[in-house]
Amino acid sequence: MGRISRNSIGTWIRSIHFMSPVLLLLVVSLAKYKITKYCLIYCLVTSFMFLYFQECYLSKIEQFMLNDDVYAVDLSLEVFNVKITKQSRFIATIIFGSLIYIIVFAIFYKRFFT
Repeated sequence: MGRISRNSIGTWIRSIHFMSPVLLLLVVSLAKYKITKYCLIYCLVTSFMFLYFQECYLSKIEQFMLNDDVYAVDLSLEVFNVKITKQSRFIATIIFGSLIYIIVFAIFYKRFFT
């Protein structure tokens, strides 16, 4: 069995990372209560990790593996013609992450408490 390159592993991590908001919404929309509750715990843990590290830990792993400087929010910043800096990435990630988490918690509440 051959050795898997850092580039391949980094690309897989980035693919999962970029799809994670969609997958999170899908799971919260369709899964049973217990699994959905674990997704909410995941949201809280990743939020605290983001605030503690001042950046996304998955982005840091991706950058190490792929030897690049790409973040998930870069496309959004370019679309809105915002200069890409560490500060603008941080703020954009908080905005988009907050929107996703608000939607996730709203779906959870609607599904299980109304």
